[in-house]
Amino acid sequence: MSKAESADPFDPANLVLGEAYLPARGASGKNEGPANSPSAKASLKFYKLPAQLDRDLAAVKANWTVWAMVRALYEAWFTLGTYPDHPNPFPLAACDSKKWGLSRWQRSRALRALTKTGWILLDQRNPKKPLLALAWQPLHRP
Repeated sequence: MSKAESADPFDPANLVLGEAYLPARGASGKNEGPANSPSAKASLKFYKLPAQLDRDLAAVKANWTVWAMVRALYEAWFTLGTYPDHPNPFPLAACDSKKWGLSRWQRSRALRALTKTGWILLDQRNPKKPLLALAWQPLHRP
């Protein structure tokens, strides 16, 4: 054991960061870049959806655009708020359908199919900012 290292793990000599540590993490010592910026949102790894929704979509023979739109809407609802205060209804503009590979025409058809099955409620009283409510989540305005 060298002189700088001692058996005590809490010895101040053992708690000093290496010289290569800070340059590797940036000048501030924090991770920097788009992956860790506040505006970057990680995609969800788990979607909690009711089984009846899947059964109803299968019964009407919904295509992939409807299934993708359900996931996009759930992701928008979940990332807008914090537990347990997720907004429902929420602005439709918060839903990033392009991330899911949906064009505006596919999004429109998917929303129409989900409205027809009763799984979403679309409020278009203000056409510039339509509100969307997920029928399987409790209504909550923060």
